[in-house]
Amino acid sequence: MTENKRDEMTVEQWISLRKGEGKRIDPDHAEFTFHWGQIMDPYGVDPDLPDEYDQIGRLYFARNPNSDLGFL
Repeated sequence: MTENKRDEMTVEQWISLRKGEGKRIDPDHAEFTFHWGQIMDPYGVDPDLPDEYDQIGRLYFARNPNSDLGFL
């Protein structure tokens, strides 16, 4: 999904789309990755994250091969 499409969606719509796609991931064929980031807001969609939730950790993501949504 391009950033322009993400900008046209509400956070709730974007999360709902990702949850639906996540349910279709086949663990036997999924691609995996990780990066370091905000563990309490791994997708960076909460602009009002309280300071006490500011924790950095290793984030793991999976996707179906050739998915146009990127890693979930």
